[in-house]
Amino acid sequence: MVILVLLMAIPSLLSGLRNADVTYHMEVLTVGTGLHTWRAVEEGDARALLVPQWNGHTRIHKPPLTVWSQILLWTGLTPDRTDPNVAAYRARLFGVGLGLLTILATIWAGRTLHNMRTGLIAGLALATMFLFVKQFRMASYDTYLTAFTTVSMAALLAARQGITGIRPGGVRPWLYAVLAGAALGLAILSKGPLAILFVLLPGVLLLGWRRPSRGMCLLALGVTVLTAAAVALPWYAYILEEIGHSGNRLVKEYQATRSDYQTPFYYVALIALVAPWTFWFIDRFGASIRSRSLKADAGWEAMIWFLAIFIVMSIPGAKQQRYIVPILPAAALLIAEALRVMRTDPKARWRPGSIHAWTLMLLSILLPLFVMLQPLMIRWGALEKPEIAGTPLPVSLVAAVILWMVARLVHRSAGAGDGMRTAWLTALWMMILGAYAYHGYARSYHGRYEQRPFTEDVRRLTEGQSVGHIDFPDAGHYKDKPDEKFLLYFRRPVPTVEPEGIEGGNGPMFMVVPDEERYRTVLDAAGYLRVMEGHDGRHRRAVYRKDKAGA
Repeated sequence: MVILVLLMAIPSLLSGLRNADVTYHMEVLTVGTGLHTWRAVEEGDARALLVPQWNGHTRIHKPPLTVWSQILLWTGLTPDRTDPNVAAYRARLFGVGLGLLTILATIWAGRTLHNMRTGLIAGLALATMFLFVKQFRMASYDTYLTAFTTVSMAALLAARQGITGIRPGGVRPWLYAVLAGAALGLAILSKGPLAILFVLLPGVLLLGWRRPSRGMCLLALGVTVLTAAAVALPWYAYILEEIGHSGNRLVKEYQATRSDYQTPFYYVALIALVAPWTFWFIDRFGASIRSRSLKADAGWEAMIWFLAIFIVMSIPGAKQQRYIVPILPAAALLIAEALRVMRTDPKARWRPGSIHAWTLMLLSILLPLFVMLQPLMIRWGALEKPEIAGTPLPVSLVAAVILWMVARLVHRSAGAGDGMRTAWLTALWMMILGAYAYHGYARSYHGRYEQRPFTEDVRRLTEGQSVGHIDFPDAGHYKDKPDEKFLLYFRRPVPTVEPEGIEGGNGPMFMVVPDEERYRTVLDAAGYLRVMEGHDGRHRRAVYRKDKAGA
């Protein structure tokens, strides 16, 4: 049954995965850091393995575990000849494997808290949850973070059960505590100390709640902390010793510097992001809130796990959906609890069971219909480009029929109060929809770096030559510097050159700069000739070559 749960996740995770360019910002930075670090290692800079690089600069605020795994995945390839899409595809496949690990850890947590039935339902909910699929189709730091923090939490819950005597285990609980610490250490080495919040905060609440074994549970948590420190601290000690001002750089990583800030209620969007399980999530959350005592509620452990992360992550002003991804296993456990009690709660058969089923039936028609009507919507001006491309009309018609039939079966199982069957059918519905939708999504403009031809032309033009860009003090970070996607597909650094260096005739052979007058003036005076122009995705660029006759 566990294998079937994993199989439910694979079609959505793999559909169109090979065909998509690297366009998602965090995936660009994750894969790009790996490629630039890999190039530095191949050129003889062995220290780059410990100090990852991006565009010629150290990137210490993101630890090196992702880079290490990527370089291993790229065995047999070479930095200069490897298509970044090939490198990204291998990294994405590893991310899919981490997604399967996250599902297994969630099943383990559900089995520990209740029984195997609950674990399987939680695994089904997580495997086919919209935000989970969206995240684990990408190679990014958050993929690693979510996988390892979920393993850590599942191991802590297992340690607590053994210590409290609910499921006696002798020395086994302490081994679980060590496993939790090792996983936490790997999470820290993946994205930094932020991982501590996702494990230790809910861990303290869950392990410190029960009596009379509270002291032993907290001791197990201490074992977890010490193990995590043994795994992660050596790298941090190294960079603090070897890299100047590294402490300040690490602190700045957790200071919100974005110009736009969301309200504390931003993460209420999780209600939509856990689709198609939204109504079960709302039902369970409401039942827990209405309970006289949180501890008396059957799903109190999952609720504490969820709320601990949700509340803390809602406090900072700068928020992104990906920041909250490690909360999804806890959300899946809450959904599983709602479906677990479905047979004994007749109200759940229509609230939310019936609403859930009718929503799936409606979406079964509307989503394929949207795909079929995209050409007309573009003609009418409602869309600029297809959101889901390359999907033949017959495929959309067949998908609509199959999805509606599965949704109809969901309605019957929900009406009968069969939570397990409802979960399997809902997962099947989402598996079909995900494979269908992501196949076309990856072929649309969402999966295309439309400026890649310009990037490749610049790469061929500058082969074997030094390249740079000018950094005016008042130009602004994003306007002046080349787009991150350009740097990824260019496959080598484009270092910054001060205007004074250009004017003194010491600049590199080629310059890639914004196509603006003041850049043109400086480069013309320094004897550079304009040879190419294009767009890198952020700004219109001009490429200049040093005039050898005047140099």
